[in-house]
Amino acid sequence: MMFIYGVGSQELQYAWSVPTLHYPIICESYFLLYLMTQYLSPMLVLGFTTERYIAVCHPFHKERLCRTGRARRVVVAMAVCCTLLAAIQVRLYRYT
Repeated sequence: MMFIYGVGSQELQYAWSVPTLHYPIICESYFLLYLMTQYLSPMLVLGFTTERYIAVCHPFHKERLCRTGRARRVVVAMAVCCTLLAAIQVRLYRYT
């Protein structure tokens, strides 16, 4: 739902010159969410691919390495890392 609203707002802003993102908090938070999801998608694919690699190529180590708790911690760490990376870029944006 947020994606549809975000894309619609951005389309209205840039294509039709309707001021939808011209508010200080909305502008920065929109780009933070936009960039965070762009960074998080390939990171999650990398995490799932690594888990599948371990399961297929190292099946005897799978029980030790691939656990639900560890997977949750890795996903949260990836989300935090991508949020911080996006926050650095959002900090460079200026509201005008």
